Amino acid sequence: MPHYFGAFLIYQISLPMVKQIFLVATLLFSLQSFSQEATEDAPYWRTPIIPPFTLLKVDSTSFTNRKILRGLPTVIVYFSPECSHCQQEAKSITDSMALIPKAQFIFASYHELDAIKEFADKYGLNNHSNIVYGRDITYAIPSFFKVKMLPFIAVYNSYGKLTTVFETGAHITDIAAAILK
Repeated sequence: MPHYFGAFLIYQISLPMVKQIFLVATLLFSLQSFSQEATEDAPYWRTPIIPPFTLLKVDSTSFTNRKILRGLPTVIVYFSPECSHCQQEAKSITDSMALIPKAQFIFASYHELDAIKEFADKYGLNNHSNIVYGRDITYAIPSFFKVKMLPFIAVYNSYGKLTTVFETGAHITDIAAAILK
C-alpha cells in the first residue's frame, strides 16, 4: 500500500509540474516560431518583383500588375478607408505630389467599392493621373506582403524591383527618398 500511495503522491506532485512544463514548452515554441517568421525572408524579398494582382476599379474596369507603366517607380499602398493612419497617408501623398518624383501610385483595399470611391474623392486620389485605386478582389497584395498593419507601402524602382517596404506607413519624405533609390 505505501508503494501505491507513493506513486499517487508523485502523480499528484508531477501533474501540476507537467502542466507547467507543457505551458512553458508551448510558449517557447510559439516564440521561436514567431521569431523565425520575423527573421526569415518574407515572400516579397525572395521574389522582389511586383506581384500579380487584380484591382476592381470604381468604374468596374480592372487594373492588373500587367498594366503598370514601365519605366516609372511604382508605389503600392495597401489601405483601409476606415483607418485614420491611411487617411493621413493618402492626404500627405496627394498634398505633396509636386514634391514626389514621378511615380505611379497604386492604392489597393479589400473594402467595398463605395467606401474606396468615397475615400478617393475625399483625399483627392481621383485628381491625379498617376494614381490608380480599387478593390483587391483576390486579396493578392496582403497575402504576398503578409500585411499586418495599415497603411502598408511597398516601393519598386523603375525596373519593377522592390527597394523599400514601410510596414506601418511612412512620412512623405521617406517615400520620396525610397522612390529615388
